[in-house]
Order: sequence, then structure tokens, then C-alpha cells
Amino acid sequence: MKKHIVLFLLLIVSAFQINAQTMDTDFSGKTIIPFNTHGGYGTGKSVNEIREFAPKATVLEALSINGNSVETAKEQVGKFVDDLTKR
Repeated sequence: MKKHIVLFLLLIVSAFQINAQTMDTDFSGKTIIPFNTHGGYGTGKSVNEIREFAPKATVLEALSINGNSVETAKEQVGKFVDDLTKR
């Protein structure tokens, strides 16, 4: 069985801040799974910025949940996780 290293990346403010903290990290062969809650802006440019600073990583589509629907997002999160396990 092939081992996979997967990184879940919480988009706190922007990928620019993440970039500054992880500049020296080699993400070659890693899978990055971004996720966040937001107040209406979604992920903004963050996922594209992650792809720019980690060009050799596989960056999946983000799970992005509006902060107003967090309490009812259990099904959405469950589907997201189920889809990940099918990869």
C-alpha cells in the first residue's frame, strides 16, 4: 500500500501569510487540502496563491463554508471527507 502524506491547510487570512511562514518548505509530492470558513468572500485568491508557492504539490479544491452556516455544515463536511477517502 502506497503511503500518502496529506496536509490540511486552514486558510486563516490569506495564503500570502502562509507563504511567508512556509517559504523554505518543499511540498514536492504532497497533497494540500485547503479549508476555511468565511463571511461571504469564500476562499478569495488563497487557493491560487497556495498553488503558486507550492507548484510541485497537488492542491485540491477547498472546502469553504460560510460562517453563517457552520452549525448546519455537518453534511457538507461529511461529504467532503467521504470524497477525500475515495481518491
